[in-house]
Amino acid sequence: MSDFNKKEEPNAANSSAESPGPSQEFITALQELYCAEMKKLKFLPALEHLAEHEDLRDAFRDHLLILDQHIARLAEVFRITATPPAEKECDEVDTIVQQGLRVSKEVPERSVFRDLKYITAAQSYQKYELSAYRKLAELAPEAGYPEAAELFTPGIFECEETILDLADISKWIEDDVATGEPQ
Repeated sequence: MSDFNKKEEPNAANSSAESPGPSQEFITALQELYCAEMKKLKFLPALEHLAEHEDLRDAFRDHLLILDQHIARLAEVFRITATPPAEKECDEVDTIVQQGLRVSKEVPERSVFRDLKYITAAQSYQKYELSAYRKLAELAPEAGYPEAAELFTPGIFECEETILDLADISKWIEDDVATGEPQ
């Protein structure tokens, strides 16, 4: 029985020695999401300018307002974690941005397919962010920041809503093409 107790003590000491401070996985994921949101600040106005369909331009413009709220909440999480806001490279986001912007070179202007490809790029971006927000909401309590978890919930709902809105706009564009109506 004394051997059992001796084994328990070192494990308890090791466990507490490993847990002080924020989880590196949490901070890395937070910095990656912050990078994605900052890149979107540049990407969305370009998509808004390139989009043909009025509803799509409006959606990109409206999402910029939501994006300001996302960034403000992320700044609050950085404050809670006592970590200065910093961007960690997010290669996946760079790929999505490049694919979205490449459309303007590959698909002729005034083509409905251009807008549909912009929607696909925007949905990919939103799905990346949705996954990141869910991951951070899950990691926050484990990293010792349960109050931060609550700050990710609005981002989750906003990403889900944006994905659905983009799907609706895609359907409207397809319907316009099918009926021969102008955009």
